[in-house]
This record gives sequence, C-alpha cells and structure tokens, in this order.
Amino acid sequence: MKLNSLKQIALLLGLQCSSSQMVKSFAFDSREVAGGSLFFALTGEKVDGHHFLEEGAQKGAVGAVVSKGYSGESFGLELLKVEDVVEALHLLAKKAFEMRKGRVVAITGSVGKTTTKEFLATLLEEKFSLFKTHASQNSRITVPIQLLNLMEDKEIYLVEMAMTEPGQIARLAWIAPPEIAMVTAVAPAHIAGFKEGLKGIARAKAEIFSRSETRLGVIGPTAARFDTVVHAGSCPKIVYGEDEERYPPMNLPFTASHLRENFFGAAVVAKELGMSWEEISARSKELHPFANRFEIVDEKGITFVRDCFNANPYSMEVAFKNLPAPRGGRTIGVIGSMESSPKTFDHHRLIGEKALGVFDELLCIGEECMPMVEIYHQAGRKAAHFSNLKALKQALAETA
Repeated sequence: MKLNSLKQIALLLGLQCSSSQMVKSFAFDSREVAGGSLFFALTGEKVDGHHFLEEGAQKGAVGAVVSKGYSGESFGLELLKVEDVVEALHLLAKKAFEMRKGRVVAITGSVGKTTTKEFLATLLEEKFSLFKTHASQNSRITVPIQLLNLMEDKEIYLVEMAMTEPGQIARLAWIAPPEIAMVTAVAPAHIAGFKEGLKGIARAKAEIFSRSETRLGVIGPTAARFDTVVHAGSCPKIVYGEDEERYPPMNLPFTASHLRENFFGAAVVAKELGMSWEEISARSKELHPFANRFEIVDEKGITFVRDCFNANPYSMEVAFKNLPAPRGGRTIGVIGSMESSPKTFDHHRLIGEKALGVFDELLCIGEECMPMVEIYHQAGRKAAHFSNLKALKQALAETA
C-alpha cells in the first residue's frame, strides 16, 4: 500500500484533512526533505523537529505530523496534529507495510546484526528481489521511515532491528512481522537501559519472536545460553555457529571467528528461504568485511584494522582475539570509549587488562578510557589519552 495523499494519511490517523496534496516521500530529518515530503516533527533529547518546519516548507514539504500541543506557525504546511508523533509514524508504517507482498526476515542482536544482514543480502540478491534496511539504520525511527518510503514490493525484506530499552523490538516486529526472526548474540550492549543486565537484554531481544506470523527462530551461540531467548514465542529455533562441521565445507574469504559465525547465521537463513548449499557456497565467494567492520587494509607497510562502531566489552574481546598475527614491528591500539553503562569504568579497566596482551602501545580518546591508560602505565607500557581527534591523529602519525 502506497500512502500517497494527505487525506488518506489523515484518515488513518483519525484526523480530518481537506487537502488534496499528494505525498511523494516521508522524512524525520529536515535535511532529507524534498518536494512532496511529509515531515515528522519528532522531539528528542537535544532537537525538537517542530523547529524545522519552516526549513521543511522551504524544501517543498506538503505537510507535517506534529504534536497536538503545537501552536506555532504552519509555514504553509498541512499540519496533522497527533498525541504522539512516534506512534503516528509507527501506525502509518504498519498500515503501509501490511499491503506489501513478500517474506520478512528480522535480525537483531547485541553484535553482528548488521554484518549478518549484509552477508545474507549478498547470498540472496542474485536469486530474489530484495529490500534491506540501510547500513545501521535499525532504530524505532529509521526502520519505519524506510518501510514507508518503499516504492515497490520485493520477494524478501531484510529488516535489521535494534533497541535501547525493552519494548522497542516488539514494536518493530509489530510493524513488520517476520516469517524468520534471528538473534545473533546477547552481550552487554545498551546495558544502561536494563536493570537486570544481560538477562534483561536477552528478554528484550527475544521480543523478536513474539509474533504469531514467525515460523522459525534462528539464534547464535551466545543468545542460545538464555532460556528467555530459546523458549520465547511459539516458533521452533535453530542454533548456529557452535559447530561448523555440521555444514558443508565453505571456502570463505575471511578467517575471523566472529565473521564466520555471522556467515553461518546468514547461510542457515538463506537455506530456509530456498537456496541450496551449492548456491550458498558459490555466492559466499562474493562476501567481504564491510567498511569499518573488521576491515583490514595494508598501506605503506602498515597493517590497519578498522573496526569502528558502537562497541561493548564483548565485541572488543572478540575483536582482540581475531586480530591478524603481527608481522614484526610494534602493535598500536587506537581505542575510543565504549558505550556508557553503570559499570563503564570497570568495563574499560577489564578491556585495558586484555589489551596488555595484544598491543605494545595504546592511544585512547574519551574520558571512560582513562582506566585503560592507567593500567598500561602501571605495567610500564606506553599509553596516552587525548581529548580530541586532531591531537590523537597527530600523535598516531608521529608514533607510526
């Protein structure tokens, strides 16, 4: 279903609208507004979308979904006033997606979900018409916007789902109910929002299995340790990644254990969607790590390992274990703060201790990294802390 008129959209939101204006696209970021856009004026911790209505109008938006209490100027826009702008976004995305034909695969997990999604897309894209959520745009805001902007039906939709608190995965699964749902891992990511720690994270991730439409669950080895994941919902579960010998031999273009685990998760789903192991093996030759995701680059005699994303202690340890063996010379770790949590300094201290066995020298940025630097100094090793990227880059250039 293509929501293409303000009148139609207003009706779905329980509102009256006499405008015959046509809607060509949907946006919550004023920088993405174009002619014919409907703008969602979201209110966040730092930014209020209502302050960007004038910019949206200047760029050609035809209307905006705004909070009921908004009493400012319309700037010529048709204003659809609702109790909750996010709820309105979710409802419209669900209504639009209900009429789409195709099969939905939903993927969540504390780590590995983006890489697994991209691997799965590579395996499937020659055999099926495909939609995948873009890059790491996997939130309760970016997923529904992408679904609203879909222009045509696809055979398969790969929807990556992330969360920062309980209930968000369930909401995304309500918008796009999956036929196959996947939890790649349970680890201390976004742990600040969970009083129960890992158990709370596991329960929130398991919300992906809450829909009656889901016929199969696919779970990674760390997720399989939690009963709340294994027994969630009514669908049977497949556990992958524990024993590669269960699968036909694959000549993969990478050796890192976490990338191989991501691949076998993607392969299990591809097999369930109708691909043969022979087809999967042939397509696997096209796989490669993605930009800044354990990307190994040799430049001027230096091996760079670029692994840049929202990290947590689990993902850091996995990265350390899979670093390529040094070919002589020094190893230098350039590490930024991991995401904040109630035990953030303890977590950074733990990673600092692990780093001692990996890097000769350490360059850090972010206040939370100070315990790592202290551990290196206590061990008589070189380490430095920086307050800005410019200073860190200069020090790295001089050190390397």
